[in-house]
Amino acid sequence: MARIQHLENLPTLPLPCDYFDLIGGVGTGGCASSELPSSYTLILNVRLIALMLGRLRMPIDTAIKEYVGLTQRVFSKKRFGRTTNVYRANVLEAAMKTLIETAGYPVDSLMRGPDTSQCL
Repeated sequence: MARIQHLENLPTLPLPCDYFDLIGGVGTGGCASSELPSSYTLILNVRLIALMLGRLRMPIDTAIKEYVGLTQRVFSKKRFGRTTNVYRANVLEAAMKTLIETAGYPVDSLMRGPDTSQCL
């Protein structure tokens, strides 16, 4: 985005959602095991950051900062004396609601906003 800012002589760093029609991430769709794979955090990372950049219209640095804070609240390192990532859905839901409100949207916002020209 810094390169676009420089090339277009923009006064501020542009938002990814203003330059991309679609921002996406990948995910597993479901987890058959009670233990989440160590790569799950990375998968969640891509999906949430895509939502932050697109639907919540966040700058890249803000999305990364918010994601780091969110993962610190959602994932714990200990479970029954072992070190493993433990996913807690209720904590994720609360953290996402806070994130959505912080971005200036109501927590019951739809994934698609009223302006259909915005990034999805």
